[in-house]
Amino acid sequence: MASVSGLIDRGIARLQGSVMVRQGALVFAATMVLNLGGFAFHAVASRRIGVVDYGVLYALISTSTILAVPGNLAAPVIARFAAEFRVLHDDRHVRRLLLDVLGLFGVLGLGYVAVSLLTMRPASAFLHAPMWVAPLVALVGGTLLLSLVLRAVAQGTQDFGGFARSCVADGIAKVAGVVLFTGVGLALFGGILGFWCGAFGGAAAIGITLFARYRGVEGRTIRYDWRRIALSGVGSAAITLAGALIGSADVVLVKHFFDAQQAGIYSAASLAGKVLLYFVGFVPTILLPQATERHVRGERTRSALTMSVGLLAG
Repeated sequence: MASVSGLIDRGIARLQGSVMVRQGALVFAATMVLNLGGFAFHAVASRRIGVVDYGVLYALISTSTILAVPGNLAAPVIARFAAEFRVLHDDRHVRRLLLDVLGLFGVLGLGYVAVSLLTMRPASAFLHAPMWVAPLVALVGGTLLLSLVLRAVAQGTQDFGGFARSCVADGIAKVAGVVLFTGVGLALFGGILGFWCGAFGGAAAIGITLFARYRGVEGRTIRYDWRRIALSGVGSAAITLAGALIGSADVVLVKHFFDAQQAGIYSAASLAGKVLLYFVGFVPTILLPQATERHVRGERTRSALTMSVGLLAG
């Protein structure tokens, strides 16, 4: 019994002194602020704009989330590149990665807006929503894209302070926006603007942090191995696509096929079903850069995985 007790004590001491645990606590707290902000946003919106308009709003938010899927697909690859450069103390490559990511996904976001202007009528008919919502949804999707990929750079460089500030800014700005805009009677338009405020707040917070850190660093060209990127991203791409379809596509389809009242009720029920995921979503955020760092150094990655399992169990 004494040996078992000693083993447990050593395990607890190791957890308390672990960088992963400290990072995990920070990311968990920040993502909980983000998630609670999301719940507060939906609570305020559903109460102020009514069930019918809330059903439209949630379908539009789900559509913008689907538009942000390319950012989710790219995030693990971006984080891994950033983690490798961090281990090598290569800030010049991190700066170049940051600029490349911003340019690529900025263009994609602008493309969303351009396409939305051309498809306003069919999009409006499919979602049973006003025509003017299409460009706004595209704008929200593009902003979410930038927020996701910039956070991935911070994740890879283990700048979890910046990552946390982005999540907190997103959650708080989202609630403040919906309270303000629906409070002045903007209804559905106010709900969309409020959600965009959260996405913009998160993107701005992490963008300011990263550019302040790498502003004085001279960039250096990166030769991307696209074959390696494609092969390494297949697994994460499948998981990300499945998660996006499970979490968002159903709401969009319900909005199209069901009547407005039923779609609004389904939206509220769908949100409640995602609660469990909020408590474990922080683990991959800290696991990926830690595992990459150990791999680059030639160390075993099992300890990082074991620590992650311990965090989940705790």
